[in-house]
Amino acid sequence: MSKSAWNHGFVLILTFGSQLIPYYARYQASLPTMWGGRVPTAEGVDQLAGAFTAEWNWAINQMLRHWDQPPRR
Repeated sequence: MSKSAWNHGFVLILTFGSQLIPYYARYQASLPTMWGGRVPTAEGVDQLAGAFTAEWNWAINQMLRHWDQPPRR
């Protein structure tokens, strides 16, 4: 893997974790398909989005722990 690909991957993971996870978690949690075709309640969406956010942040932190330090140019 090239150094530029490594740097790009690192930046994407950091960006994804800090900016997109809460948005995408809420989006996914609000889909009726996540609720067996039913329209979810606001409370249900909040609860599921919180669970998604916690799980996905944990997964990203597990990946990032393998980077002792950010890649260099």
